Amino acid sequence: MDYDRNMKTPNKAGSLLYRVENGRNLHNVFEVVMDDRINGEHLKSAVEEAVRLYPPVGYSVVFEDGMTYFTDNDNDIVIPESAAGIVQGSKALNGHMFCVSYKDRKIRSNVSHMITDGGGMGRFASAVVRNYCRFHYGTDTVSARKFSDEILLTDFFDLDYSDVTPVKEEVFEKQGFVLPETIRGKEGIMNTAMCIVRVPEDRFMEFVEANGTSVSVMLFLLLARSVYQNCPEAKDQTLAGRITVNARKQLGIPDTFVNCSLGSQISVTEKEFAEEGFSGLGPRLRTSIKTQTSPEYLRYIAKGIADTGSFPTELRPTFTISYMGAIDLADCNDHVKDVVLYEGECHKLNVYTFGGEFRLVFHFADGSGKYAKGVADILRSEGIDAVCDDMVILPEEEKG
Repeated sequence: MDYDRNMKTPNKAGSLLYRVENGRNLHNVFEVVMDDRINGEHLKSAVEEAVRLYPPVGYSVVFEDGMTYFTDNDNDIVIPESAAGIVQGSKALNGHMFCVSYKDRKIRSNVSHMITDGGGMGRFASAVVRNYCRFHYGTDTVSARKFSDEILLTDFFDLDYSDVTPVKEEVFEKQGFVLPETIRGKEGIMNTAMCIVRVPEDRFMEFVEANGTSVSVMLFLLLARSVYQNCPEAKDQTLAGRITVNARKQLGIPDTFVNCSLGSQISVTEKEFAEEGFSGLGPRLRTSIKTQTSPEYLRYIAKGIADTGSFPTELRPTFTISYMGAIDLADCNDHVKDVVLYEGECHKLNVYTFGGEFRLVFHFADGSGKYAKGVADILRSEGIDAVCDDMVILPEEEKG
């Protein structure tokens, strides 16, 4: 049975379908290292149970006459034994828009953004791990926590905006300096690399609070200072950071798997750093973020998106920051040795906490790991222990 709601696909150059057809689709990859080798049959049972819990994940997507539709997919779920992911929607996955694979002790989960946003991806991945522990270890655990009694498919395109009135737009820099590593070579090839900066969670939070700001703003300031220190071309340029926002609560949307993320954008200059430092910039930019994420402002922005059918294109951030919160797998934690949560998008910073660590996952073009190392150096200069892992080049996903 077709699910016939128009998903409002953006232009081809940035559309999710385009990215699926042309390879890299590494969005919110959730990798878990267990304490022994993965049992493929138990994992398959765990995935099937998770899909029953969250039915939208099991849909396929069709593209007809410029419109994107969900359709039911009754094909068998394929769980590849592979260290690399497979592009969702490929024949190798029987058309499913998610991929759960495994190798040795590692489980890798990835759901297409056509199906859900990062919040839904995390819930699905957690359900897979919890069910695996139940089938493999006999863990007495609830398979997963539902968003609600009913999984809904609602986003800001569906809201009633009849009472929305214009609000004063928060002033922010729309066009940020583009880092030179972002520019593709003549062959159009740009390898995306990843490295992780690890810091003690308690010390990092003390540092954030001491400067009167929020985690996302502090991450933006740390990365901006590193860019100014390590990229001569950035001198006298404005750096803009896009902060992703889960807009469900502010927009009054119930728990859902459908995309409900908007974003705000803040900026800084090297001169401002010299004059105000962390303690001056932190509170000011935090106020800007609060204004841009107020219910009134978000509804005003969402109305504009709903009216035009696409996301705004005038924003050009230098980098994007996504703070994903804590990863806690409850009574499965005893069997989980490590978790890595990342995306394959150049110049993005994903942040989460696990096992008492703040983990800053940097995604850069090949050769730009100096910015991540710079952040670690800045943290150490502030008296915070910080370790920067070696840079790893992310592989292209197999098209299948």
